[in-house]
This record gives sequence, C-alpha cells and structure tokens, in this order.
Amino acid sequence: MIVAAHPKLCQAAQQGSAESLAEPHGLELLSGTAIQTRGQILAHLLTTHLSFHVAQLSGWRRAAGHGPLF
Repeated sequence: MIVAAHPKLCQAAQQGSAESLAEPHGLELLSGTAIQTRGQILAHLLTTHLSFHVAQLSGWRRAAGHGPLF
C-alpha cells in the first residue's frame, strides 16, 4: 500500500494548486485537529504519518527478536 500510495501523494502535492491545497480536507476523523487543509493532510501523510508507522514496524521487529530497520 505504501509503495502505491506514496507516489500518488507526491504527485498530488506537486500538482495541486495553492488554492486547492488551502481548501479544507473534509475528513471527519481530523476535525478539531491542527490539520485543517488538503495541503496539511498531504504534508502529514508524506512525513509524520509514514514515519510513525515505520517506527511501529521497527519496534515490532525488535520485539520479535530481529534487528531494527535502521
């Protein structure tokens, strides 16, 4: 999923107009959070969100007796 989604998110970030990226994202899950616009959700998905899940995977690997991912 990450391999397929990441390039699409990069493309959306590069090709989105300033006006489009400034529009509200409309995701109920994130209402009331600091993430309010399409641009902010793209930035979050391309940085913080992915990093969090990579850290989770690395932690689970270590718990199972394997080495860290990095």
